[in-house]
Amino acid sequence: MSSSHSSILQLAAEIVYDIGVSLSVNDAGNLRLTCKRLNEMLEATVLQQITLNISRTNLSKSIPKIRALAAGRSPAAARATTHLLLVCFSPRYDPTTQGTVVDKKDLDASEGERRMKKYLFDAIVALKHVSNVSWLTHEADDTWVQNTISKALRALPQLESLILDATFLKIAAPVHRLHNLHDIDVTTINWSSSTFFDETCKNVAKLLARNSQITSLRIGTGGSSSGTTYPSTSLHSLFSEYPPNVSPLRLQQLSLKTLFVKLDAVTLPHLQCLKSLDLTCIVPPLQLPTGSGKGVSCDVQKSNQITLENQLDVGSTPSAIWDALGHCGIQLDDVSLTQITVSFLGYIEGYSGLKKISLSSSGVESDADSNQLAARFWKKSLPKHTETLEVLHVKVADEDGWCLGDHNLPMVKKCRSLRFLSISLSPLILKTGDVEADSENIFTRLVDNISCYLPRFRHLTLSPAAPPRTQTQHCATASDIDRGQALIRGQVEAYIAPPSCTRLPEITLASSFHDESRAELYFPERATGNSAQLESGEWYYRRQS
Repeated sequence: MSSSHSSILQLAAEIVYDIGVSLSVNDAGNLRLTCKRLNEMLEATVLQQITLNISRTNLSKSIPKIRALAAGRSPAAARATTHLLLVCFSPRYDPTTQGTVVDKKDLDASEGERRMKKYLFDAIVALKHVSNVSWLTHEADDTWVQNTISKALRALPQLESLILDATFLKIAAPVHRLHNLHDIDVTTINWSSSTFFDETCKNVAKLLARNSQITSLRIGTGGSSSGTTYPSTSLHSLFSEYPPNVSPLRLQQLSLKTLFVKLDAVTLPHLQCLKSLDLTCIVPPLQLPTGSGKGVSCDVQKSNQITLENQLDVGSTPSAIWDALGHCGIQLDDVSLTQITVSFLGYIEGYSGLKKISLSSSGVESDADSNQLAARFWKKSLPKHTETLEVLHVKVADEDGWCLGDHNLPMVKKCRSLRFLSISLSPLILKTGDVEADSENIFTRLVDNISCYLPRFRHLTLSPAAPPRTQTQHCATASDIDRGQALIRGQVEAYIAPPSCTRLPEITLASSFHDESRAELYFPERATGNSAQLESGEWYYRRQS
């Protein structure tokens, strides 16, 4: 045993750290317990992230945990923890009963609440080296809990990044008091589910006005309300507090979901250093005010006209956004969007150097229009970035020019720096399950090309394409998806690499890019001499059990 310890202790600290990172948290913790030296070397690995989660089912562990932190009995955590995850803080909440709150007369829960009130603030403040906090507000949290957490976060001297799921906020989160932030992320699943999201976004505007260090901003809501201009649903409102005579922010990352976005003299100055842009479901101004026409009162028409004018002040179309970026010469490294337009394709054709492209929908109703966009993307837009592109996600599920085929496989092959690819695969005849030979081997040709020509490639994600839309059917049925997934599964499991192959990428087979809960993961393996169907050393795919 001692010789084994000696051998690992003779390794460089960086190698021991890499070993610790490759282990599970439990295994790294066990290795840390073997001797004092390994304990010190792996401390940062095991304690890098701490999760605080208090509910009725874990009181025996969670309460002693925050008590030990508050009392200073976890000095290693105080030194090593840099990431803090805040989940639930309700001793009366029972997650096993789908959110049912236990009887308030429960003595264990009452004692848990008393101790939580005593230790929670000091426990968080004790983690003085935390630089990243992810706070997932919970429906069972009391108002005092959220006030306590907010106060504690202000006391963390090295806090630079905050991810706040505001879905269950019961206060206006005072994010403007977090003076050292570089990265702020505030999202909610649905607008109506959080009455305090609006006020929190106003505090984000105050934060941007007070903190010139902010380089990453992500704001979004899962709901869409183009009929009303909320103060917090526009990029303009986020800069509403910004002093006019102060140097603009130097934002490098911007992610906006279901917001009004307009790039003009108010917003563009803050985007001159932008390198990463994510535009998800951007809300355009109403083309025609709702309720106009015959039988509508003058008051309603006037109100709708005012709403439209308000939206035009702060919102624009996706095409106008890409035109503005191109006009200003802003060249992105990373772009993600859900509405593909001719203006977007023209924008990325204007320069070279993109490292990531993520396309989630063609954003058009017509299959013909979608095919035209796809043809231009593969033939004219993508070639500008083949030397630098590392990540390509084409999550357009329609069975058209966006999915994998002979028309785009040669272009994928030219992306020599590519590491990750997501794309739809189209079984030609989903209804009968009969697949033509060309469709069968397109997968084989893709993986063969990856293994031979893309030395940095790591992971391939495939999803069955939806059949063409008809007058009676506008989206794929569950049986269509199941058949398509089964056909692709058969190709993956039947694949055998050519003898010259030295490596294969991992593969994820998803039923849908929008729902990866049923995803299947395949790992490459080499056959041994015990295999009856494969030659020793041949590469194939094994599904994760």
